[in-house]
Amino acid sequence: MDFTVSADPPHVVEFRKEVAAWLAAEFKGHEHLRWSASWSTREDEEEYKFRRSLAEKLGAKGWLFPLYEKKYGGAELTVDHQVVLETELFEYGLNLSHTFYTLARIVAPVLIRWGTEEQKAEFLPAITRAQICVAAGLSLDAGMHQSARQAP
Repeated sequence: MDFTVSADPPHVVEFRKEVAAWLAAEFKGHEHLRWSASWSTREDEEEYKFRRSLAEKLGAKGWLFPLYEKKYGGAELTVDHQVVLETELFEYGLNLSHTFYTLARIVAPVLIRWGTEEQKAEFLPAITRAQICVAAGLSLDAGMHQSARQAP
């Protein structure tokens, strides 16, 4: 019997090694950067450019949205794999949402749930590979506010 204790399930042990080595190579020479709390900041142009580049590289591997199907730009990995990606990025003071703006984490699931196949095919791969930026516009219907004030 093998009683080796590991924090990772066996199916992600090698993946953690791969991710750790890949991130170490990507961050080499960028250790001096201090990550801001928000993806969209441009207070530090070097940080912004590095993070954009890192997001595109993670996206090319399917690691920005690792649970998504490959046809939508994901890697079809498990939650355990996503935990590995999150914890390894955290070693550098980042998480997937900080690496690639949080709004994509709102828009992409909405497309998965309610988008047509044509919309999914057009937008999801570009979003999940960090090739385009997305935004969401929210508005309050004028009648909605008024009806909220009326007693039932």
